[in-house]
Amino acid sequence: MIKLGEWAAVAEIVGAAGIIGSLIFVGTEIQQNTSAIRTATVQAIADQATTIGLAYATDNRLADLYVQLANIEYDQAWADEIPRADLLRVDQAVRAQLRRVENVYLHVQGGALESAALDRIGYGWYTTPYILGYWQLARSGFDAEFADFMDKKLSEALRSRQER
Repeated sequence: MIKLGEWAAVAEIVGAAGIIGSLIFVGTEIQQNTSAIRTATVQAIADQATTIGLAYATDNRLADLYVQLANIEYDQAWADEIPRADLLRVDQAVRAQLRRVENVYLHVQGGALESAALDRIGYGWYTTPYILGYWQLARSGFDAEFADFMDKKLSEALRSRQER
């Protein structure tokens, strides 16, 4: 006959095994959830980039404005020459692109994305004279750590451009 103490020892072993099994299950669920969140984050950022690209591809006026921006400074003279509606288009398009980069940065900082995601941005466009001027005025409206990061990336991209 099994004594009460032996039953207690068996119950403790079974209980410990149950706890270990539960921890393994929870760990597996967390890992799968983390993977799903990363995948959803990558997809959301890809969707943002596609939406921005389609805006330029399908809006002839925005595409024309983008071409004009490539070689001009961010200044009042240019702003006075174009209709206010076009200024709004440009402002929102540039801000959307900067917000996309900020979004990637914040997801990297939060651990949802690998740091390599920031290397795939392509910072060259952000070093055009107009965008640089825009950034200097708009940077205070972005996350402070992101603004410092972006300043560093823009400086690196400018150095790289000048070395070519």
